[in-house]
Amino acid sequence: MAKKQAVTEHFGDILDYIRWRGDLSFETGPWNEIDGLIIATITYINFGENERRFEDARKESLREIQHSDRFAAYRQHEMKYAETKLGTLFRLMAESRRFCDIRILDQVNDVDTARSIQFSAIAFEIPNVGIVIGYRGTDSSLVGWKEDFMLSYASPVPAQIAALQYLKKTADLTSGDLVLAGHSKGGNLALYSAAHTDPKIQDRMKAIYSYDGPGLDDETIDSEEYLRIKNRVNALVPCESLVGLLLNYHPNYRVVEATDSFIRQHIPFAWKVMGKQFLTSDTVTRKTQLLDHSLHEWMKTCSPEQREFIVTTLFTLLEQKQQKREQAVGQVETALAASSLNDDDLQKMLAFFYRLMTIHIGNTFAEKIRKPLAMAASELRWKSRDGHAPVIRSNLVDVDNRGFGFRAVMEETVRMEEFTGLNRKDSMQL
Repeated sequence: MAKKQAVTEHFGDILDYIRWRGDLSFETGPWNEIDGLIIATITYINFGENERRFEDARKESLREIQHSDRFAAYRQHEMKYAETKLGTLFRLMAESRRFCDIRILDQVNDVDTARSIQFSAIAFEIPNVGIVIGYRGTDSSLVGWKEDFMLSYASPVPAQIAALQYLKKTADLTSGDLVLAGHSKGGNLALYSAAHTDPKIQDRMKAIYSYDGPGLDDETIDSEEYLRIKNRVNALVPCESLVGLLLNYHPNYRVVEATDSFIRQHIPFAWKVMGKQFLTSDTVTRKTQLLDHSLHEWMKTCSPEQREFIVTTLFTLLEQKQQKREQAVGQVETALAASSLNDDDLQKMLAFFYRLMTIHIGNTFAEKIRKPLAMAASELRWKSRDGHAPVIRSNLVDVDNRGFGFRAVMEETVRMEEFTGLNRKDSMQL
């Protein structure tokens, strides 16, 4: 046990991986699963969505893109929980021997509430690897999360259809080996498109990577097409995975240790890396096992129609931004009571709804209150080291080192309490 502790003290993250191995080309140091996560992660960056196309005569490398005026004009895609690290990731890649010559062949982004679709992907050309398609995961839009939960009752969802079409288009316009990679929902899109494409395209696939991505539906898992690519699937989830254990996750998934806890282990920058490998664990945590069992028991006992009902009702309410928690819960309870569900099914549906509301509440507090205050406190600490100014004010949140400004934050806390129904003690803990 002591020996393992001594080893794990020297872990890093995907940024450290580039610092450690960025001088190695893919010819010297072959492609591995960490490279796959890095590619899946930079799909969250806007390199010129729907403007970089296969038809373009010139394909820019990451090194060229970094210094181009065109790229400077684009804002980074909203990945708020890690936008600073995301920018650092791209800079390290563009300045490293390993990644600088990667060329972007195409980038597409399709987000449409009316069609319930959030789909984005990038086709990369990587020397000594081949053509790599990176599928973006769920963004910060409500339609993206809605589509994730649609996977519990419908397949294919619009993004899966788009992912399959994008794979076929990429295969038709390129030659050589193919690699698919995706984080979060992007992992599901990689698996789905690989399992449903033509056998000739499957024969070109070297590997498929799903990083904490939801699994596939029963029909796909049992299909001959999936069996053809099953041994090339690499499914990885963090110790306290939630997203990656939805639906029928790959039976041979591997567990990666992470630096954060629960839902924040979903962030790629939290995954522990040592050398050219992830630090792995034998199993997910007990808490995750219990949640996973509970969720799958609910999935098995509810029909697709019942799942559709609760997901549709939930997101209809969430789209009404000013709605308080008590009103949202009351409307769902009324709608369920008026349905044809028996008492047991009704209790299962309500339990699942409350679980979803808890996740929504936690994410909202983290983004609206806890994260801004933590960033402001960090900024104030750094500024206070200079000690030149009598009053030090944060640029991130309107507070200073004398405490002025915290009243506005507390007022926001009260508004959040009214929406979520949490009491003051719960609020301050979050």
